Amino acid sequence: MLLSLDLDFSNILMFPPENYPGMIVLRLRKKGRTAVRRIVTRVINHLNKEPLAGRLWVVDEHRIRIYRVAENY
Repeated sequence: MLLSLDLDFSNILMFPPENYPGMIVLRLRKKGRTAVRRIVTRVINHLNKEPLAGRLWVVDEHRIRIYRVAENY
């Protein structure tokens, strides 16, 4: 699984989610340690509700968007 603040990883043409064990891209306004920790805690709590493998999660302060292969074609 890849967890990154680098928005380049949200490009599904360059990094097709189905080719990876899971990618989480954090789109945060504040990138400080406290903000990242809060968002990562929310993501961890969501992991038991939705599979990560082969998907791209884009997470911001207000929501988690999950892109699946079928949604992109």
